Amino acid sequence: MWLVGVVCAALCLSGSVLAETGIPKPFHRRDQVTMRILHNMARGSRLNHLNMECLISTNDYMVKYAQTAAEKCIRAVPNDTTYGVAYIRLPKDAAGVKEFTEKATEYDDLFYSPGEEEHCAADDRCQLHKQVFWHEAHEMGCGRAICGDETVVVCAYSYKHEPLSPPYLQFPGAQCLQCSEYKPSCNSYNLCCNDDSGYELIPTPSSEIAQCSQRPDKLNRLMRFWHQPTTKNMLLTDPTEIAMLSGQPGMTEYGPIGRVATMPTAKCPQLMPINRFYNEELNFNYYEIRSERMHALRGYKNIGIIGYAVKGENICEADVPVYVFNSPKGPIHLQRGEEATKLLRSGGTYNYTWAGIAFWIWK
Repeated sequence: MWLVGVVCAALCLSGSVLAETGIPKPFHRRDQVTMRILHNMARGSRLNHLNMECLISTNDYMVKYAQTAAEKCIRAVPNDTTYGVAYIRLPKDAAGVKEFTEKATEYDDLFYSPGEEEHCAADDRCQLHKQVFWHEAHEMGCGRAICGDETVVVCAYSYKHEPLSPPYLQFPGAQCLQCSEYKPSCNSYNLCCNDDSGYELIPTPSSEIAQCSQRPDKLNRLMRFWHQPTTKNMLLTDPTEIAMLSGQPGMTEYGPIGRVATMPTAKCPQLMPINRFYNEELNFNYYEIRSERMHALRGYKNIGIIGYAVKGENICEADVPVYVFNSPKGPIHLQRGEEATKLLRSGGTYNYTWAGIAFWIWK
């Protein structure tokens, strides 16, 4: 009986360890943006890399996944997910925002050997460096929880590192030499990107800036339509146009992909008009907020403003990116989701190449 009691006690203790549950301490949106920027800064610090890509936005699904994993107090990288996953265990009083990339950089210096196979096995330090510095990158999201006397931080990524491959390629004088087709050139962080997508300043907690960078009060739904016979893509806010297109033969209504501001407001001085350009010969629409890019739209006519948006995530609390892909026929603007992921991972198979984020709007 005594032996049975000991076994039962051991099993109960083992079960409690397996079922360890942390106290949620999720990151604020500003911290998510800061962590992504710190990732880009750390990745760009790897001089002479050939193919390291920029991270361009925070993905809410990845945030949710990472938060759940953190609250489970994980002690190993899960193998049942398509996300790339990295985690770190820190002292209880650590915030984990800066420490995550600081440790990853430290371990990258320790483990990375150019051109050699890397097999991390069960080494958490090696796993952290390899995932954070994996050359393919697009979106990410992080979670945090208190587990006993430790803080556990978990981050999820669009791409999962390959067990035996080096995280990136490095060669003297070869910075960004082998960038992919959809992130073809070096940005300000020295990362393969498109224009300066992925380049941002770390958000400041200044109350003065917060007061003049608030979410606009008046928002309007931004509807997306796709006409398959002509491969024409449309973003609309006008109720009359929306009513005319709904139900037309060959027309797919993707519903609201987010909301745009209806007019400028002092609450968000960073608002910029979304200009709608139309090319009659190609029968294509293009949507742009950056005036410096508009001069390149030869053959397109500006036919009006459909709403107002901002350049970057978290500006005036904007949290929804509108992607743009280019093709020989013309551009396509679409929401984050399966369709965008399919095009991103196709590497140009569908004749669409990643061209960055056109602008940011609101849920």
